[in-house]
This record gives sequence, structure tokens and C-alpha cells, in this order.
Amino acid sequence: MLGEITRFSLPTEVIYGPDSLGQAGVEAKRLGMSKPLVVTDAGVKGSGLLGPVFDALKAAGIACEVYDQAPTDPDTQTIAKVAGVLKGAGCDGVIAAGGGSGLCTGKGAALMAVNKGNIRDHAGLDMFENPPLPIIAIPTTAGSGSDVSKVTVITDESTHRKITIIGYFNAPRVSILDPVVLRSVPKGQAVA
Repeated sequence: MLGEITRFSLPTEVIYGPDSLGQAGVEAKRLGMSKPLVVTDAGVKGSGLLGPVFDALKAAGIACEVYDQAPTDPDTQTIAKVAGVLKGAGCDGVIAAGGGSGLCTGKGAALMAVNKGNIRDHAGLDMFENPPLPIIAIPTTAGSGSDVSKVTVITDESTHRKITIIGYFNAPRVSILDPVVLRSVPKGQAVA
């Protein structure tokens, strides 16, 4: 016996390099976004880390909306709220920035903007009818992997349990890994 058979697939295109956040506008345009919703938390927004993203969108002629209240642990109500913001503002894509929670907030909202019901209805493998709106993920921490993952993790506040939404098309289309962003995280986290 030679060992177990494993599979690996990565639907996300990864862009890596110093100052690669400057590619956000070009990538948004390539994905057909004309008005993305930038989903992040107040700390990331207030830090100025996303300045190059906003500059790149402006240079590409792309207007955006911002939702900067992504919680540490997104729940089904948060996803419904952010999906409502996305649809109400007429956004056609998501740029999710932050750690795993911020990225999952954006991923969940992108999925629910084009699917019916509550996100808990889509828990499991390929339990959604429509693929999410295009997503560009910008991790501001190292290690969560949410920026390239086909899994979105949300808390179901009614059961106090985590639910997972899994699907090949659930992964962000692009992940921009800019090592300059990691300058601001604590040394131990950056090393990890």
C-alpha cells in the first residue's frame, strides 16, 4: 500500500508581493466589478491599511461602498445585514479585508446577496443554488487561510454553534497577499 489518496484544488488566484494592494482596482475591473462593497472591521479601516486599495479603485474608475463593522465572530444576523447593505447599495462584488472573521463576513454576504433564505439554510457541501458575487480577499493577518478557502464559517446564534458553508465556487476569486500589511501585526502573529 502506497498511502492514502488526497485531492487538492485551489480556485483562488493568489497575487503576492510588496505593495500588491495596488492591484485591487485592476483585479476588481477584471472580475467585472463596477461598485464593490469593501467589508472590513473598524480597526482595519481606521489603521489606514486599506488606503492603497481605495487609491487603486479610484485609479481604475471604480466607486465603492464600505461596511466597516465586521464583528470578531460573524453570525447569521450579521451576514443578513451585510448582504442587505450589498444589495441595497447596488454592489456587484465584495472586497473583504481583515482576519478570518472579516473575510468570512464578506464571503457570507457575497453568497447571500444572490441566494434565498438564511445562510444557515446553505450549511454543508454545495448547498447553495447560485455562486456568490465575485470576491477579492485581502488578509491582514497571517494564517487563517480564509482568503483561499472554499469554506465560510459563521456562528448560528440560535444554537451557539459554528456552521460551515462549503463549495468550490464559495472561495474568493482573488487573494491579494501584500507582506507590507503584516508590518502592523504583533511580531508573534507575523512569525506564525
